[in-house]
Amino acid sequence: MKMAPRKESGMLKPDLWFQGILLVVLAFTLELTPVCNAEELITVFRSRKIYTMDPGWPEGSAVAVQNGRIVSVGTFEDVKLSLGERQFITDETLREKVLMPGFIETHGHPLTGAIAMTRPLLSWLPVAQPYSPDVPGLTTLTEVTAKLKEYVAAETDPGKTVLVWGYNAVALTSQRTLRTPAAATAQRSRQTLIR
Repeated sequence: MKMAPRKESGMLKPDLWFQGILLVVLAFTLELTPVCNAEELITVFRSRKIYTMDPGWPEGSAVAVQNGRIVSVGTFEDVKLSLGERQFITDETLREKVLMPGFIETHGHPLTGAIAMTRPLLSWLPVAQPYSPDVPGLTTLTEVTAKLKEYVAAETDPGKTVLVWGYNAVALTSQRTLRTPAAATAQRSRQTLIR
């Protein structure tokens, strides 16, 4: 079915509409196609302050970036000098910001590192501990109960709660609950919190 061209003012005819879309797609395609062996333009970002984390050059106020990599950092004058004759553009969007190196951390548990890693562990998985002896991996309830008794006995302050972490009943190869006489005995002398 052939469409009749619209006659209202301000409306494009269908064939012109199609040609316009084709022209826009072609323009974007050419714009996004990299030119072989051509260097990407350098962008110099200016900011209020840049912490480099480099003791030899700890601060700056400008950073030059090319192809996703830092080319130079320092004052704006230092960066211009280091670029020599190379062309660059200046981006002022970060002018009032403080920049510092970092990485994109997509999944983190900051409290685990700050709190739990300093506490005794009841993990089924062998774990190297940063603040205490490594845990070989507790795969049976007997092993978990023995380790729990060890942790409770090591705490010399009877009023202090013993906080342990990493217990995973699903991972145990046998009985999966700590509600046994042996576990109760380990916890009876003081308050014990198991996570």
